[in-house]
Amino acid sequence: MNKISLQHTRIFNLIVIGLLGSVFSIQGQTLYLSLSQYAGKQVLISSMHGVKKDTLGLVTLDEKGNGSLYFGAKQTRTGIAVLTIPGKEHLYYEFVLAPTENPTLVCDGEYVHSGNTTLLHSPENRSLDRWFAWRQGLLQKQTILKELTRLYTQGRFREGIVKEQAAIDIALTQLNDTLGSSPLFAARYMQYRVAQETVLSKIWESNDERARARDYFLSTIDFETLYYTGQWFPLINTCLEIWKKDEAYYRQFGKDVATAMKKIRQQPKIYVALAESAITITERMSWEHDKEELVAFLKEDNLLASPSGIVGLRDE
Repeated sequence: MNKISLQHTRIFNLIVIGLLGSVFSIQGQTLYLSLSQYAGKQVLISSMHGVKKDTLGLVTLDEKGNGSLYFGAKQTRTGIAVLTIPGKEHLYYEFVLAPTENPTLVCDGEYVHSGNTTLLHSPENRSLDRWFAWRQGLLQKQTILKELTRLYTQGRFREGIVKEQAAIDIALTQLNDTLGSSPLFAARYMQYRVAQETVLSKIWESNDERARARDYFLSTIDFETLYYTGQWFPLINTCLEIWKKDEAYYRQFGKDVATAMKKIRQQPKIYVALAESAITITERMSWEHDKEELVAFLKEDNLLASPSGIVGLRDE
């Protein structure tokens, strides 16, 4: 059998495996793995919860690099999962893991990354890859056109460049609209990634930018979704510039976090996670006033029977 036939046979087998997984999805989620470069090796799959990474399972691949992981009740909500291989610290691959999907992760390379990895039978990951490629292509064109405007300061060619820049701005807006209207978790994940490159990228430049970022923190972030994205720490950490000392919103961190926490009512564990992250930040930044605000709020709020169990409040 020639090489092409072998490849087609392998792809067919992977499709069959995925279809069988879909048929039996009522039994719980199963992730199928096909990593030909890691035959006989172990693969660790973890899920992201706030700043924590929880182990979903350790899979030993067979002599062909195939394996599977049955999740059962471990993954009840869609979120970001991470694939790592013990002993290969450089290998870290993120993907969306949804309880409604039974995906097959395929990679024939030594380095598992978005450029050489495919997740079959996964609308979440297929959409995420398409959106990232769309945005990346537009940003690359945007960068090239910006350089060209420096070379061509007048004339018809510059006029064409300006028109193309306007078309790219429209396309980026269309992408943002697509993300906003999509019900997929992948869209929420990408929105948080994009926010760090746009609305939060210039916080330090002026109070107007701080006000814009503060409004985003208070009005746009859904912490009950952010918790599962793997973006909890980077996004919150980026936002800290909003409350920088001697700036417009200094000493309002505690009040703003309390406002955000009032919206978290369906998942107490996320309420606790935000409280603990915020308390840790106040201690790290020596924001005593903000810590007092948070402590007072937590003691007055009725969501937790015993707020003193929150890390950082046990000695209060």
